Amino acid sequence: MIRSARLSSRAARAFSSKIFPVRVEGHTFNLSTGYLSPLSLATITSTSASTNTLVNNHICRDSTSTSPLTINFVNRHAANGRIPGSVQRRDFGRSDDNEILAARVVDRCIRPATSTLGNGVEVTCMVQAVDTGSDGITLAVNGVSAGLWSQGLIDGGVGCVEIGLNADGSLSPGKGDSETFMTVGGGNGKVTMIEFGASKPISEDKVKEMLKAAVEALEPIIDTQRKLLSKLPSPPPLPPSTPPIPLTPELTELGRHVYRGEKGEGKAFRGKREAEYRSLVVEKLGLSEEEAADEDNETLYKALKLSLKDAAFDGQRADGRGTAELRSLVAAAPALPDVVHGSAVFGRGETQVLSTVTLGTPHDSIRIRDPYRHSRISSKYTVDMEANGYPVGSLRSVGPQETEAMMDLKKWEAEQMLVGQGGAFDKEEYQRSFLHYDFPSYSVGEVGGMTGPNRRSVGHGNLAEKAILPILPDASEFPYVIRMTSEVTSSNGSSSMATVCGTMLALMDAGVPVKEQVAGISVGLVERDGEYLPLLDITGTEDHYGEMDFKIAGTKDRITAIQLDCKLKEGVPLDVLLDSMDLAKTGRSTILDTMKDELDAPRREVKRSAPRVEIVRFDPVRKKDLVGPGGVVLNQIEAHYGVVLDLSQEGQCLIYGEGGEDSYESGRGVKEARNAVNELVADVEIGGIYEGVVLDVKDFGATVEILRNKEAILHVSELTDDPDLLKHPEGNKGVVESLLAIGMKIDLLCTDIDKVRGHIKMSRKQLVKRNLMGVEAQGRGGEVEKSDINEEQHEIDVEDDDEDDDEEDNEDNDEDDGDNENDLDDNEDDLDDDLDDDLDDDLDKVSTSVKYVDYEMVRAREWAIANIDQSLLKKGDVSAADGYDISKHGYKEKDKDEKKKGQAEKKPGKGRNSKGRRRASRATQTRKKKKGGKEGKK
Repeated sequence: MIRSARLSSRAARAFSSKIFPVRVEGHTFNLSTGYLSPLSLATITSTSASTNTLVNNHICRDSTSTSPLTINFVNRHAANGRIPGSVQRRDFGRSDDNEILAARVVDRCIRPATSTLGNGVEVTCMVQAVDTGSDGITLAVNGVSAGLWSQGLIDGGVGCVEIGLNADGSLSPGKGDSETFMTVGGGNGKVTMIEFGASKPISEDKVKEMLKAAVEALEPIIDTQRKLLSKLPSPPPLPPSTPPIPLTPELTELGRHVYRGEKGEGKAFRGKREAEYRSLVVEKLGLSEEEAADEDNETLYKALKLSLKDAAFDGQRADGRGTAELRSLVAAAPALPDVVHGSAVFGRGETQVLSTVTLGTPHDSIRIRDPYRHSRISSKYTVDMEANGYPVGSLRSVGPQETEAMMDLKKWEAEQMLVGQGGAFDKEEYQRSFLHYDFPSYSVGEVGGMTGPNRRSVGHGNLAEKAILPILPDASEFPYVIRMTSEVTSSNGSSSMATVCGTMLALMDAGVPVKEQVAGISVGLVERDGEYLPLLDITGTEDHYGEMDFKIAGTKDRITAIQLDCKLKEGVPLDVLLDSMDLAKTGRSTILDTMKDELDAPRREVKRSAPRVEIVRFDPVRKKDLVGPGGVVLNQIEAHYGVVLDLSQEGQCLIYGEGGEDSYESGRGVKEARNAVNELVADVEIGGIYEGVVLDVKDFGATVEILRNKEAILHVSELTDDPDLLKHPEGNKGVVESLLAIGMKIDLLCTDIDKVRGHIKMSRKQLVKRNLMGVEAQGRGGEVEKSDINEEQHEIDVEDDDEDDDEEDNEDNDEDDGDNENDLDDNEDDLDDDLDDDLDDDLDKVSTSVKYVDYEMVRAREWAIANIDQSLLKKGDVSAADGYDISKHGYKEKDKDEKKKGQAEKKPGKGRNSKGRRRASRATQTRKKKKGGKEGKK
């Protein structure tokens, strides 16, 4: 493995190799040969700084090879100091998308120059060392060109450069300091390949400036390759190949009518004429059955290509259009039921695509496994990191087998799920938005199996993805993972650009707030005797027999992606490309107008079937409380509520849940998870009122949990100031145990926070003393709600079953009020009505969020109902019941005479009837009427 340019030079001297430096706009790279792979036909090593690419060229001796050029591109993990992630930790295997895309770039640069090859050539490019910010593609192209040229496999050299657009608008070799760069291949003022992508739409003038700079930078590379050839021995003769049968004027004349169609004629008509012409050629030339069946037969190909050129220069295209005329456009969105988050159909002539958009959570993102991306583990995680500051309480449990180092590693991995601003959660690790392109065999009327994506599908999908990514919203604005798909349902040219248009409509149908609308169009080219004629919106036939497929995507005035495929041996002149860009701009504008007629703006909100998301904002320092040791708290919230949490953005937690109107199950929805998150990240403040859960009962008081993850102390002296309650025979512990129980919920007031030791002190008695009328009560996570409860009336939490039992008892007691006039019944009703009305008043104030409970009052009432001697009431001795003052621990007898005196002087007041008894509550009166209507009055 070659580590650097210096090591390469030493090895080269040892093997008597030849090194030729190239300097392009401040960048220097070397082309060398002679010290590696001596048995290969031609081996070239391209080196720039610490990037090294080894190129091996070998001729296939079988002259019947179906492909004149095969390019393999391999990224070595060792090139960047990485170990492969496969089970066996091997490099070899199926090429990933990055290798496929790199191989396509090399192929499209070199293939035009190899058009005269009679034998198959296999080229292997292996990146042996790579520097930061480099990918080895340009070095591979230059090495392949030098190797093939040195063996006489191509007639002239092909160079490749990268031009980057810096943030300040200046140009520089390489990728620059932004994500906008252009890769250009060619030479001698002509271009064979262009690959352009931008982080945001770029003006056409700036793109043209980048293209001109790239073409100028190609010349020094071609000169260096020529110098290398002059120092090498002459190549051996190539294996002989069978020359094609020459065309006769008669055959040329017979083919003039094939591509002179009427306007509106489709692919089927042209195919019929092509078949008839093929039969004539086969008959005239006397081709064998095998040669006649070969659709790539060079003679047939040249005949049909010549027919297409002549028709185009005569102003007639295969479908009857003019050279600058678009095919008929069709746009429809949505194309599928609303269960699909976004869908659209876009058609241009006989090319049609069905595009969909699916919105997901951060867990649906794609992890980028690029061996040339630097790991951040060394700066984020070490095994001796301390696990401290984690939350306590109901969500704080951790498996005993998990060490602190393991928990820290899990926490670090959880923190890698970061949402970037330009399309990736962590631009080095996850991809947030991506597009998948599918080209089934039925789209061209053929029969074939449903296999995985081939190189063409990967390349077309990547081009459409690059065109759309710059206009997608930032994650802070639209926190969804966006999966875009495009299924080509019918293909007759430029399906990749139709994918851009269809996906754009599907995004707007899904409610994605795109920044601008983009569209794509392809421009073709025919050449005759040095004259060039661009063709707007080419069909499949014009793509196959034409000289160029120039795909351009962008807005009306700016460009987001470009890709050029060329068949001309020397490339396309620069001025022709610039004119083609102007032609594409007019076509792109027309397509955008058609798209806006269907959808002029994104829908205001996502569809009901899409996931729901809510945002909780908090102090970033509280993030550790939400994540927990090893992510245990985060995982428990997700599992309990059926949601997905994302801590991507600083100070924000995004909560994702299932879509649909009825998707929120009781206790397991986005809203419930939001409340839990609020409690975890909220800070305790002195004077705040919090709902606490009793964790343990001690002699000094109790420990309670507030906000789900914080422990506080409730001292016995802060429970109550009632002297009778404090005189418990078992002392403080008896007082605490009689008032509190483990698991009980109680509302408390924060009185003090010890910032040094972290102790939080709470009080119950001070909360009871306070007049809560109009006081803002702090609920879960700092949510502020108004309370209308005074110090004598507090909300109580009563189960539904208890309510039903109380209502039945109250109905019986209230009915007895109207039927029995004796003192026994009156006193019994007075007691029951007093309790019933107090309970009704409290039930009317039950809140669904923060519950304030006066546990002393509730327990006293429950004790009274359960312990009053009913036999006294039956005997008519009402003084025994009427003379008791109900308290927490018992009851004491009052002065009976004073009690009777008070009753004699009592007059009917507000809320009482003429007999002095309290009126029944509205709920009780309603129940009486309903029951009286059914059964009659007793």
